[in-house]
Amino acid sequence: MRKGLALFAAVLLTACAPMAGPPATPPPAPQGDLSVEPGQTPTAAQTAACSAQGGTYGRGGLGGFWHCVIPYADANKPCSDAADCQGACLAPPNQTPVRGHAPGRCAASNSQFGCYSRVEKGVVGPGLCVD
Repeated sequence: MRKGLALFAAVLLTACAPMAGPPATPPPAPQGDLSVEPGQTPTAAQTAACSAQGGTYGRGGLGGFWHCVIPYADANKPCSDAADCQGACLAPPNQTPVRGHAPGRCAASNSQFGCYSRVEKGVVGPGLCVD
């Protein structure tokens, strides 16, 4: 009996062990100082650095500040956690989660502006609006 219980425990622990696979790649962060002071416009060097990373400057938020927006190649891909995406895993707007669980979609870019809920481990977090 004890031998069977020990075997069952070993199988159960093996099933719960994390699966080996490639390590999660952190989302690409803009390289260099691409932040623009309030009331200023991007310099030529900042614009070139942003462009070199596939981004473009755009205004965001209520203050209309300039930000280098870099699109993600996996935009709108189904996800259940940020580890599945280059950026964040977000719940689609106006989605009602079932018991807190909902599929998400990978963020389109590194822009933090707008209203959204993050999806972490398949669970939709609280809504957030960033202006």
